[in-house]
Amino acid sequence: MKRMMRLLSLALCLMLVQQTAFAAIPEDYVVRHGDRESKKIAITVDDGWNMDAVYKIHELSIELDFPVTWFIVGKLFCAEDRELWEDALAHGDEFGSHTWKHAQLLEYSESSADAQVRLSQERVDEVLGYHYPLRLLRPPFGHYMNSEKNFLPIFYAHGVEKVVLWDVAQTEPYQAFRDTQNGSILLYHARMVDYECLKTLIPMLRDAGFEFVTVSDLLGLEPLVLDKPDDAEATDAPEATKPPETTKAPAVTKAPMPTNPPKPTSTPDAAQTSNPTSTPEITETPMPTESPEPTETPEPTPSPEPTSTPTPAPTGKLYERVPGIEMPGEKVNGHEYIGTLSLPSLGLKVPVQRNWSYENLSVSPCRYSGSAYADNLAIIAHTYHFGKLSSLALDATVTFTDMENNVFRYVVREKNTISPNDANEIAHSGYDLTLVTCTISGTKRVAVYCERVK
Repeated sequence: MKRMMRLLSLALCLMLVQQTAFAAIPEDYVVRHGDRESKKIAITVDDGWNMDAVYKIHELSIELDFPVTWFIVGKLFCAEDRELWEDALAHGDEFGSHTWKHAQLLEYSESSADAQVRLSQERVDEVLGYHYPLRLLRPPFGHYMNSEKNFLPIFYAHGVEKVVLWDVAQTEPYQAFRDTQNGSILLYHARMVDYECLKTLIPMLRDAGFEFVTVSDLLGLEPLVLDKPDDAEATDAPEATKPPETTKAPAVTKAPMPTNPPKPTSTPDAAQTSNPTSTPEITETPMPTESPEPTETPEPTPSPEPTSTPTPAPTGKLYERVPGIEMPGEKVNGHEYIGTLSLPSLGLKVPVQRNWSYENLSVSPCRYSGSAYADNLAIIAHTYHFGKLSSLALDATVTFTDMENNVFRYVVREKNTISPNDANEIAHSGYDLTLVTCTISGTKRVAVYCERVK
């Protein structure tokens, strides 16, 4: 009985905590756009799987003079890119949370969802070297609640001031232009297709009178006050550059060494200035002239062997040294195959042909473009080969094994429905592996985007 009462008391406490959390959350906590009476709009960029695209979009934002609100996946916010992120902040950009690993939150427990938010904040602070509050959060796929779960209180407890969704998500620039309204929040991703869209779209929007601002500005949030290290501390570093003076000191210590030559002078034999004649012996250091033997290093000229090393690919490491080489193939019944694609969760394992054609597609999936070696492989197939592709879960494992038994492992990061004519989205998705098939109706295409696990 006492145990039951304790459990009941605990349940009541949890309910009170939850009710209190919900009561504290503002009604406009989740936003899709800003003020419809204002010509201000915000450009947002998610993810960060393709850092080349991140750099390109950043360069474009400087060239065309518009700020970006970056919702970067926490684990992709790396120290090696710190200069980029500091430059982005100096340009007027801002950062928001997109969880630690682009989590489908509704598949997580409350504690796991909490960790997804917390770890992202910790990583940003670690990379920048100071606390940068991630007061904006964009839940991956826009999912944060259903009939059983609601993660808004968790976001709020971490200091998130706004959960930011969007009202424009379009990579076709003219359609994006038509969709944009006053106060719009435009969703883009760190992909080359999005970069190409923005190149065309931004001038069009500016000519139409739109003003580009960050999401925080769009929503009227107070400017961030960052607790950066003191400037004085930063200026202390140049004092550390004073050690060059200490490097001059060794030069002084080297001065005594000239005093050592007197010892040779003390040797009466030194009067035989034959020692200077011995300096020609130093010239005799034609031993370095023996370096011509290195000239015999025409052995390196066998470096043409590296050109032949396309054949030694059986080592399984050649593609790492030369990612641009063609994948090896093998002909079977008149069709050339480059490997095998496996989707374990769907119980699917199929061969992949080198080149696509309508005839080849009737036999098996085909490479549309790219290479597993260059991390831009795109594979297409009819529904009777990829029929269950749309049901492939996020974070599901996908493997591609080439004809030399090199295994490339991927995880599913995103799914989308694209136009049948959107070849650019297939070939330039920005992901390491893209899988595409028809919808059941045949009017659209299902695209699955995967990140390589290295």
